[in-house]
Amino acid sequence: MQYLIYTVALDRYLKERLTGYLYDKNFGGVFYFFLRGLSSKTGSVNGVYYHRPDEKMIRRLGNTLLAENSDQ
Repeated sequence: MQYLIYTVALDRYLKERLTGYLYDKNFGGVFYFFLRGLSSKTGSVNGVYYHRPDEKMIRRLGNTLLAENSDQ
């Protein structure tokens, strides 16, 4: 969940700062490094997690998280 929230924030920031920003072109994905799972063995990928969230999901999540509450 944490990386999804950060992705929403970064996506919105890049939309404001990069002319012609496109999620599919400019956002490469998210890497997480779990320190307890990392190994010093060459070629080991234990403890490394990569994911590139779907653009539609990031847009929906952003709209949900940042929607103004009309009840107030």
